[in-house]
Amino acid sequence: MSNLKQLSARVIAQEGFDSFLANIPSFGLIALLSVIPSILTLIVDKEIAANPFFFIFIALYGLAIQPGVLYLSIRTSEGSAWSITNVFVGLKTTFLYFVCSMLIGLLSIVSLLLLLVGGLVMVRFQFALWLLVDYDLGPIEALKESWRITEGRFWLLSRYAFILILIVVAFAAVLAILGFVLGVNFSGGSSAPLPLGFALVSSLSAIFFTGLVMSMHARAYLNMIDSSEGSAGDDGGTKTLSPNNNPSSPLSRV
Repeated sequence: MSNLKQLSARVIAQEGFDSFLANIPSFGLIALLSVIPSILTLIVDKEIAANPFFFIFIALYGLAIQPGVLYLSIRTSEGSAWSITNVFVGLKTTFLYFVCSMLIGLLSIVSLLLLLVGGLVMVRFQFALWLLVDYDLGPIEALKESWRITEGRFWLLSRYAFILILIVVAFAAVLAILGFVLGVNFSGGSSAPLPLGFALVSSLSAIFFTGLVMSMHARAYLNMIDSSEGSAGDDGGTKTLSPNNNPSSPLSRV
């Protein structure tokens, strides 16, 4: 992998795109696992989608599956083997993932309330969840490591984030155009599910765009790790992170 200092946001994005094309079946499966809640929301009656129990199910599914989705994306991007069972990371990692997510959200809100740059927090902490899953870290250590590996790279990552935003906008445009062509009613006046054709095409589009974004972000994360020389140790020295070398971790590399 190239030295990050020689990379631009475009090159990082291109690496992610190339990785996606080289691993379409794997990223397609990863994306499918991620967008199942969205697909269910499209195909069920709106009354069911508005049911609190349905919302709770969707929330619990997302919480249970998302850590494993990050793990599978990393392994796919670096060319390592994995099993579909790796998507289930265990209660401990899932709980720590949830805690870390809440901390990132809280820090972002506080930074905005204090008139600090909220984007700075989001950019610098964006890899904390990936580190937590990949290196079996605790939430605080993951936040510290994310802050460390993104030091001096705020503008590079901001430009890269802009590219990701363009991809999301493109996805939204595809759905809007498709909905217009099919005459889909988004006003919520009907409880009937969306037309099958729209649901099918939008689901396939969601799988494609989600897989692409996961691939790009995994490559950006690996670039950050690859360019990092180690983290500060408690004794003032340095230590090198070793991805999931905890024998008891369900995410140990194959």
